[in-house]
This record gives sequence, C-alpha cells and structure tokens, in this order.
Amino acid sequence: MKRNAIIRIIAWTVSLVILVGLLVLGMNWKYLKNGSYDGVTMIEATEAPDSGNTARISATVIEDSGLFRSPAPDSEQMTLLPAGTAVTITRRELVNGSEWAYIVSPDTGWIPAESLRLEDSGGSPAMIDGAAQFSADIQEIEIDWVSGNIRLVPANVSSIEVSESNVSDNKYVMICKQDGQTLKIEYCKNTTFADLKNLKFSKDLTILVPMDWSGRAVKVDAASAKLFVQDLTIQEVEIDTASGSSQFDNCTIDSLDVDTASGDVYFEGSLNRLNCDSASAGVQAVLDNVPYEIDMDTASGGLELFLPEDAGFSVKMDTMSGKFDSTLTYATKDGRYVCGNGACQIDMSSMSGGVTIRSK
Repeated sequence: MKRNAIIRIIAWTVSLVILVGLLVLGMNWKYLKNGSYDGVTMIEATEAPDSGNTARISATVIEDSGLFRSPAPDSEQMTLLPAGTAVTITRRELVNGSEWAYIVSPDTGWIPAESLRLEDSGGSPAMIDGAAQFSADIQEIEIDWVSGNIRLVPANVSSIEVSESNVSDNKYVMICKQDGQTLKIEYCKNTTFADLKNLKFSKDLTILVPMDWSGRAVKVDAASAKLFVQDLTIQEVEIDTASGSSQFDNCTIDSLDVDTASGDVYFEGSLNRLNCDSASAGVQAVLDNVPYEIDMDTASGGLELFLPEDAGFSVKMDTMSGKFDSTLTYATKDGRYVCGNGACQIDMSSMSGGVTIRSK
C-alpha cells in the first residue's frame, strides 16, 4: 500500500510539471505570435498594431528621411522619402524618447515624426495619439477622462481637432476613435481601472470644433476632471462625474443631464431641460430663456436660477430644511410656489438644499 501511494504521488508530480510546462509554453507562444505580453507592445514589430485611433492624417516630409521596417534608426531601411513627399500616417509611438509615425501611403513603414508636418499645421510635428483631426460631420462626442481639464470650444478650424497636454509616458497617451458620426475619446490605453486609481498626475484635454459646429450629443464620464464648454449649440449633454465641476458659457442646450457627487454646475445661455442628481453639488444657471423643466435630487446642493423678468415658474419642494426664496412675485398654491403662468416646472428633492430664483 505504501509503495502504491508513493507511485501515485510521483505520477501526480510528473503530471503537474507537464501541465505547468504547457501553460508556460502557451503564454510564450501568445507573446511570440501577438508581440505583446501583459499589455506590453513589442515596438520592434514589423507591422503597426491597431492603436485604436482610426484617423488617417495627411502629412508632408519636410526633410529627406528613411522609411524603416521598425521604429528604430538601426532597423532595416526600406526606402528613402525625399522632402516634399505627401504621406498618410495612422499612428505614433514613443520609443526611447523619440517619436515615430507609421505610414500607410505611398508605402508602409516607420519614419521619425520630427521629419513630418501636417499639411495645415504651420510646421508643427505630426501627432496621432497625442493630437488628431476628425471629420466635422461628427455629431456625438463621448469622453472618458480621469482628471485634469476638459475644454470643448469653437475655433477657426475646418475639422474637429483633439489634443492633450504633454504625457511623459506613452502608456498614458489618450486614445481617440471615430465610429460613424461618433467620436470616442479615452484617457489612455492598455490601463486598467486599478492602475488609474494610483495615477499621480493629471492631464488636460482640448477639443476644437469649427465655428459653425452644432452637435447632437456630448457625453462625459469622469472622476475629478473639470469640464468647460463655450459658445456651442448641443441638443443633449450627459455628465457623469464624481467631483469635477462643469461650466457652460454662452451655450444653447436642449437637455442637460448631470449625475455627480459634488461637482458643481455653472450654466449661462439657453436651456430647456435640466436634470441633476447629486449629493452636495450646487447648480447656478443664468438663463436667457425660461426652461420648461428642472428636476433636482440632492442632499445638500442648492439651485440658484437667474431668469428673465417675465418668467413664470412653479416650484415643488420635498425637503427637510431647504428654503425657497425669490425676488420675483409669487404665491403659494397647493403646496407649490407659483409665479405668473407657471411655465417652468421645478421639482426639488433634498435634505437641506434650497431653491433661489432671481430676476436676470
């Protein structure tokens, strides 16, 4: 019996060693086949993997430069591109402190980014992941950002231009992707949520749109990033944030939906519908028009409105200690504060958050 037990132990041990060996072999085969292991890309790959940015950007070679098989000066040079050559690039990589761009036309290969410039960039280096251009036909912008400032503003541009502040580690470069008429922007690539929680830095995002651009929707999902939007017309804006504030200057928005813990909202312009769900965030709105619906659910955040002198409103408050105050003449009717025709329906649910309405 003892001998049989020893034989079984030896057999199990041999089987375990074989299984571990097969597992290691499989992981190494995946590394060799895909050029990546644990999310680390082999920069020396002869073909550029998909970076998630589908933009194809035209550029011009500003000085004679070799076209290399890999993003390294000592790799095989396939051809020489003379200055003035028009090329199409799809991505960029930072290798040992040097920027490289991947070309798909008139040939394929890698070229130092410093040898290129965008056709309308005024001589600045071509950037793909760090900055990109997209069609002005885009109608929806979806932003997934962690911390820093987010600016969405009109400018004297013919396309939508996206850029971010400098990032020292290429691992944390933003990723942009166009899907039909939707532009999706993410804080960085190949990074898990656990990694993002430990980040010791923040970076700013800037989105420039043509002066006459108007969008169907803008959606922002952020942790502590601050949003700034100026001089834009957008049908629908959705904001989901923890603590970052949101500011809208001279904007025309049909529907604004905010879900936040403590991110205050400042709005100036025209707004038809506002829905705010928060813990302690406050809302201050200076409006050129009379909105038809405002719904706010908060613990301690207050609502402060500046409305036209002839505005009519009807306010219903479900609160423990929140107060109502208005410089416009109002009356109490069926548990509501009513002014004029009561066109603006305001529902406030809070513990201590109050409502203040003033004449603009």
